[in-house]
This record gives sequence, C-alpha cells and structure tokens, in this order.
Amino acid sequence: SVDGMAFVETTRNFSTNQIYTANYDKQFDKHAVNLLAGYEHYYYKESVLYGQNDHLFDPFIGELGNAYGRANMNTNSYTDHLVRDGYFFRADYNYDERYFGEVSLRRDGSSIFAPGHRWGTFWSASAGWQINKEKWFKADWVDLLKLRASIGTNGNDPGTYYPQYDLYSISASYNDTPAALISQIGNKDLTWEKTRTIGVGLDASFFNSRLRFNIDWYNKYTDNILYMVPVPGI
Repeated sequence: SVDGMAFVETTRNFSTNQIYTANYDKQFDKHAVNLLAGYEHYYYKESVLYGQNDHLFDPFIGELGNAYGRANMNTNSYTDHLVRDGYFFRADYNYDERYFGEVSLRRDGSSIFAPGHRWGTFWSASAGWQINKEKWFKADWVDLLKLRASIGTNGNDPGTYYPQYDLYSISASYNDTPAALISQIGNKDLTWEKTRTIGVGLDASFFNSRLRFNIDWYNKYTDNILYMVPVPGI
C-alpha cells in the first residue's frame, strides 16, 4: 500500500510575438498599388517543475511535505525555448477594379532545425479578372463574375523543440546507479516541410445577389513531410 499519493506540478509559460511593418499605398488614374514589408519575431519559453511521493501522513493534504515515502519519490524540471524569425513582402495591384494581381515572398527561420537548415523561403502569386466590369459585358442581371488563379508555397516545422539532437532519459537506474537510455535519435538534416498549392476559381452573383455560387479547384503537393518515427531505447 502506498497510503495515498501527492503530485504537484508548476508550469510557467512566457511568449512574445513582435511584428514590424512598413506600408506603401498609391492610387493614380485607374491604377492602385499597395506594398507591404515586415519583420516578425516570436519567442516562447516553458518551464515545468513537478514532483510526486506517496505515504501521506495526513490523507487530506496533497503536498510533498506531507509525504514520507522513498520508493516512489520522484522530482523533475525542464525548460524549453523556441525562436522563430520571419521577413515578408507583399505587393498588390489593381487596375480599374477589373484586373487584380498579388505576389508575396516570405523568409522564415526556426530554432527547431539545426544550423544550415533553419531557413526556408516561401512565395505566392495570384491573379483575378472581374469579367462583368468589362465594357463589352452587357448582362446587367450579373452582379459579379470573377475568375481567379493562384499558386504558392508555405512551410511547416515539426512543432517539437529539439528534433536535431539525440535525447536521453535519465530516469532509469541500474543497481541504484542512475542510467541513461536514448529516447530520440536526432536528425541534423531535418528541414522545412513545404506544401505547394495551385488553384483556380470562379465567383458569381446574379439578380441582385439572389443567386450566388463559387467554384474552386486546387491541387496540393507536400514535400519533406515531417513525422515522428518511434525508436527502441535498446
């Protein structure tokens, strides 16, 4: 019998997300241009402290100071850090509310990856044509008829803190001597998962918006898919 168990855990989280942007907006004649450039910095820190023990002196007090066991006593603490940096640029163009274009470029870095593999470049481009704004278009019962097309890439990191390192668990013991078992085999060549998407679409509205529909088609392809593979400790 363990005569009751006490488990205490404290978690502290701290994060900042700083975004700095510069914007340029200009309209002349039937042309409209918008430019955006920026920098983003994200920092996250998590600290965890916990302990457990059994044989409670008072069964109604679940504190470690009230537990005098020895066989199942356990304490641990750890701190994790994560940093992401990103530089981005976007340009929008609009001619007479008929022709639309947008391009964007983003450069992201993550501390999750090993040096030499931390940065990835992602981009996108899109165009639109509002057909019902053309002078030759005479169907006044059509409120909107817009054709769209886009292509681009985005990235994803594993979400775990240290996939590039070999990690060990020191909770095991041999003849009362602390021992370590490997819990993760690191991959220093790990890099960003990239997804490329191509899409086209059509937006339409008729009879003062009484009838509306949207049609979309897209193709998505992912390269360097990130996933965990269990590895035996021995």
